[in-house]
Amino acid sequence: MTRFLVLAGLFVSAPVWACPGNPDCTSSHCKMKSADETTAATDAVEAADGTAVTMTVAGMKCGACSDKITAALKALDGVNEAAVDHVAGTATVKVDSEKVTNDALLAAVTALGFEAHLSES
Repeated sequence: MTRFLVLAGLFVSAPVWACPGNPDCTSSHCKMKSADETTAATDAVEAADGTAVTMTVAGMKCGACSDKITAALKALDGVNEAAVDHVAGTATVKVDSEKVTNDALLAAVTALGFEAHLSES
């Protein structure tokens, strides 16, 4: 099966397996995180000081998506650690609740074009 793209009058075809979010993708932008990387990020969040906030994030397709969200969250003053799992569609963040609000966390994620909601605990 092939996907077709017409760009500036050029006809380009690409195999379906070469798309973001597919485990078989070999494209450089679609880095799939190993189980060890995901576990290490989760362990770092658990060890960090602060209040834990968990969000559901919709629209992530690959490791690059989770990396962008992680960087945006860590850039906020008051975020001590963040782990984002694109497969599970979650983001877990340890925060200093006196410095950053839940609304600021959600805004950082939605500014990147993803849909985010606080998870029910």
